[in-house]
Amino acid sequence: MTTYLLLHGGFHGAWCWRRLIEHLPARDVVHAPTFTGLAERSHLDSPEIDLEVYCNDVLNVIRWEQLDDFVLVAHSFGGIVATAVADRVPERIRSLVYLDAFVPQDSQSLVDLGWPASPPGLTPVPPPPAAIFGLHGADGEWVDSQMTPQSANTATDKVVLTGAYKAVDRTYVFATGWDSLPHFVVNRDVARSSENWRSYDVDGCHELMIDRPAEVAKILIETAERTRGATTVPRDTDQPSDRTA
Repeated sequence: MTTYLLLHGGFHGAWCWRRLIEHLPARDVVHAPTFTGLAERSHLDSPEIDLEVYCNDVLNVIRWEQLDDFVLVAHSFGGIVATAVADRVPERIRSLVYLDAFVPQDSQSLVDLGWPASPPGLTPVPPPPAAIFGLHGADGEWVDSQMTPQSANTATDKVVLTGAYKAVDRTYVFATGWDSLPHFVVNRDVARSSENWRSYDVDGCHELMIDRPAEVAKILIETAERTRGATTVPRDTDQPSDRTA
């Protein structure tokens, strides 16, 4: 059995992982939290929400669900949160998969990595149209109807990293079917040239978990099998048996 912890991107929520989860083995456990203030938690939105709130959202899932030896998967903006979380609890994570995601260095923010800054005082920030991510038609309309505004602080807060996350096995999945951001291209190139990374290209738009769920699930399963036994923290035998949380 493999445990997956899925972190969505900006303006999204747990809803974006539905198709992907259907392609993972039924025996596996999947946790897909939604960050505070978004989607079904949008009633908690506040101008005070910042990057640390999102990090605590994830760290609390790990703490109270007693997760260890799990595969951490992050899409887009979720890569910033995942990197910060992995830096704090690297011993608990079997592998970290960046799904067409931002990969920050210490003291960098989402804006530092190329995301356009919002006008001063605008918060929450409205979501962009799904067409920007290369998603069109019925799927694009669905994503547009699901996305919610996000606190501006989460784009400008600078992540604090010690470098401990670099001990975790890392994989980068690059989406080739859209007009990608330069930062993602750099991430792909770094992953291809480094012995510390695995790299995959998938012919789909930025929303790979929606556009190419079967291909992404295959990569996650391969990653879980390749890294099985890589962490030293014992698995908790009392983890919940439900597929999503």
